[in-house]
Amino acid sequence: MKPLHSFFYAFVSILITGCLINQHEPTPQTGPQTLNVSGSIVLEDMGGFKEEANFFAEFGRKNAEKREERGIALRQIIAGMGIHSATLRETAKPCEFAKQAKTNGTNAATVSRVSVGKVAFGPAMQSKMIEADESSDHQYTKKLEPKFAAGPYQVTAQGLEGIGKLQDILSMPEELKWVKGNDQSFETGVVVKRDSPLRLTWAPSSMPNDSNYLISTIQGVTDTEVFQLYCLIKESQLAKVGEWEIPQNQIQQLLLTENAALFLIRAHVRVPSDTHWDVLLQGLRTYLAAAAVR
Repeated sequence: MKPLHSFFYAFVSILITGCLINQHEPTPQTGPQTLNVSGSIVLEDMGGFKEEANFFAEFGRKNAEKREERGIALRQIIAGMGIHSATLRETAKPCEFAKQAKTNGTNAATVSRVSVGKVAFGPAMQSKMIEADESSDHQYTKKLEPKFAAGPYQVTAQGLEGIGKLQDILSMPEELKWVKGNDQSFETGVVVKRDSPLRLTWAPSSMPNDSNYLISTIQGVTDTEVFQLYCLIKESQLAKVGEWEIPQNQIQQLLLTENAALFLIRAHVRVPSDTHWDVLLQGLRTYLAAAAVR
């Protein structure tokens, strides 16, 4: 199995360009309208092959009368080299597979973001807040120490003209531990066999939460194509605590490659109580493995 970093240098540029990805595009303005703020606010803690933690937020403006169907948006910050997102609606099939020809990155989609002033976050019920850094294209980021505590975190955003300040709570789920794929540790790499189901296991949670989702993602690249398989389930709906089997009829769709990545994500996602802010508040515990599909 090739080292994970060699896979990402070949693959991450494709992810960023929007290949197989639903990019966020604010609704165009067409005359006087009531505008909402759309976007996402994310706390992510990553373990497994790569350990890092990040805060991420981005915002756009959208027409309040044309609210899109909400889904579970995942924001993954991969090895410090780039950011990609994908959306799985709660009404979608349990697993969704997509593949597409590789591109050279010259047809990247343009994402229009707006500034909402200062954005800060911190543990709930504490006065100390951490202010995120805003880039020239209005992405808000902050690197954090991995394995930070589970629980509620307050988030604030200064707001846009005509829209008040956002102040709400984001819930960070318990971290994933002892994660394995087909009895192979995520830290050392996982071989996924197309003629067998993929059995994911982890230490049972000491703080079960009926609102938590689990997402299994396999992403890979061949000489000519990129592909991904996303599977989604509520953790409370698992047949067995700490165990999830992705069926063989889903795994057989994967393309043969030595350059793949396997993610297991525990996610808590909610929307703010303030309806002017149509954003997703996401707490993600992500576990990452280098993978091969054979």
